[in-house]
Amino acid sequence: MLYNVIYDAEQAMTEHLQEHGELVSAEAIGLDCRAGSVWVTEDAIVAEHNTRSLDYYGGFEYVDTEYTARVGNYKVYFADDERVAGCLECYSEQAEEA
Repeated sequence: MLYNVIYDAEQAMTEHLQEHGELVSAEAIGLDCRAGSVWVTEDAIVAEHNTRSLDYYGGFEYVDTEYTARVGNYKVYFADDERVAGCLECYSEQAEEA
């Protein structure tokens, strides 16, 4: 069933984020705190469930759909987009300072 495929993909995404990502506040990637929390990976920023706050307060509504993907309750924003790359760079710089 298609439901099982989607469920399995979402479970794989959860496992990947827990192993290779870090859940951080939007401030950690240089955004307004009202943008919420996001997962940060080496090459993407991932929002879980509702992305409206990240889109509005973080300016991610301007990320071209070519650089996004949905996996179940997750929305992935890839670093190929300038906005996303800038946020990942900000996070990396803050991590180096700590």
